[in-house]
Amino acid sequence: MITYLDENQGINRGNPQSFDGDADTAECSWLSSWLIGSGDIVDPGGQVEITLTLTDLTPLLAAKIEFTVQVKPNKVAVVIVNCVMPGELKGVMELN
Repeated sequence: MITYLDENQGINRGNPQSFDGDADTAECSWLSSWLIGSGDIVDPGGQVEITLTLTDLTPLLAAKIEFTVQVKPNKVAVVIVNCVMPGELKGVMELN
């Protein structure tokens, strides 16, 4: 389960590639890719890259807005990532 939260909305997504197609509701899909390791659990030293695609956010994310992504695996602890959008936004960005 992946959860996206900002001050205006929250989206839970269990199925990585599931969209309902309703333009009136914010949606999220996600993709995971193992960089180091494999399996259902990230072992010490393992790395997994997660790519989120967000659609129909209302309002849209703007510069300097704080948001949170929570990764909720079935077997281990929740991973919480807090971010702030950069001061300048481009069409596609990689946020570290």
